[in-house]
Amino acid sequence: MKKKTIIFFILLIIPISILTFFTKVGPGDEIINYQSLCKMYNGSTIYSDFNVIVTPLFFYVGNIFFKLLGENLIAFKIYNIVIFEFLFISCYLLQKKLKMSTQSSILGTLITFVTVMLYIKVGANYNVLAIAFYILGISLYKREKTTKNMIIQGTIMFLTFFTKQNIGIFYIMSVAIVNVLFADKPKENIIQNIIFTIKEVMVFLLILVVFAIPMILKGNFTSFIDYAFMGMNEFTNKNFVLSAKTEMVCAIYLIVAFLIDIIFFIKEKEKKEILVFATFLNLTVLPIINMYHTSFAILLNLIMLVLIIDKIKVKSFYISIILFIIINSYGIFCGIETNKKAHIVNNKNSNYYGLYIEEDLEKQIGEVIDYINKEKNVIVISEKTPLIMVELKMNNGIYDLPYSGNFGKMGTKGVINKIGELDDKLILLDEENGGQIPYSLREYIILNKTYLKSLGKFRIYQ
Repeated sequence: MKKKTIIFFILLIIPISILTFFTKVGPGDEIINYQSLCKMYNGSTIYSDFNVIVTPLFFYVGNIFFKLLGENLIAFKIYNIVIFEFLFISCYLLQKKLKMSTQSSILGTLITFVTVMLYIKVGANYNVLAIAFYILGISLYKREKTTKNMIIQGTIMFLTFFTKQNIGIFYIMSVAIVNVLFADKPKENIIQNIIFTIKEVMVFLLILVVFAIPMILKGNFTSFIDYAFMGMNEFTNKNFVLSAKTEMVCAIYLIVAFLIDIIFFIKEKEKKEILVFATFLNLTVLPIINMYHTSFAILLNLIMLVLIIDKIKVKSFYISIILFIIINSYGIFCGIETNKKAHIVNNKNSNYYGLYIEEDLEKQIGEVIDYINKEKNVIVISEKTPLIMVELKMNNGIYDLPYSGNFGKMGTKGVINKIGELDDKLILLDEENGGQIPYSLREYIILNKTYLKSLGKFRIYQ
């Protein structure tokens, strides 16, 4: 990279950091993934001792961050900064591979930043890491059938798949199609192209086996298959949804992405293979069609748009300056708003020390923690459960994340049966439900367990 490009990516850390740290602690993906990583760091075995529904590389890498920086949410937020910086570097490298100028590549990177900057606040996430690998793989893709290229692509297939299984499968399918349709003399060399693709997949499978062997020896390989694959049907059926209030924006995003595809297909003569990768990345919007998934799913379409703009010779430097100012201004605005609505945790023994949290949520967490410390034999059914269990350093297995599609083959019915057998347990059921806890599970507890009393916004059953 040139000196000014390195300076650009150093400067890009600033808005990423602002958006990462000036975010309130609360229920959501960040705390769910953080809790899973805490369990893993403290000796619990992923899949065997707690339910994770994706392939594990995100957690393996996160565990390294904890070993280097300590087990705390600040370390996890630093992990988020690194992942997003990696994503934007991958976007930049792809644009350079497409022979775009440095200024246009910086502009394209800033456009992708603006598109996803709302979701930097979501926290470190396997989806973002997998897409970063996906885009990096495209930037490293070459048509030459060499051993080096075979190993590189087989490795990227593994990294993407072992971070998020569906994104990895989409990447493998993209590479296979590009190998066959866009290689030199595709009709004459179709057999050789298929054979080379098979070799790349064999490299992927070989690395996969290497990582699977320790899981088999540790005894969590069967549960890995169960949670990561056997519950996919229920997850898709129960979570196939077009997010309320944002359906029009999502539709506009995807329509614009499709129009970019058409323009790119007409205008671009030599780089049409990027359309294949973009189309499969668009599919990652499923099954939960919301702004988060849509914004990441169209990243390649935006890069294609910048490539079209690059040919028009727009003064990208000045546009980049304006976008960078907007990005930082938005980050500062978010920081001010967060500071108004929440306070900084001062308890040095808390995992949330030095971070923002709303007083009402902190009070709820404290009440439940005091109750659990008193009664001991308690499980919590709530979207706030990870926030509570992280502070207690407790692992309640599948009950910490009782969401639709998170139970593997046994499904929600299997969890209901297990809860039916918990005669000796007190159950704290949160009256507030953001929609993640299955209705059938809540209904079973209310109708079949004995209500004892309320604890703030929780109802206690036995």
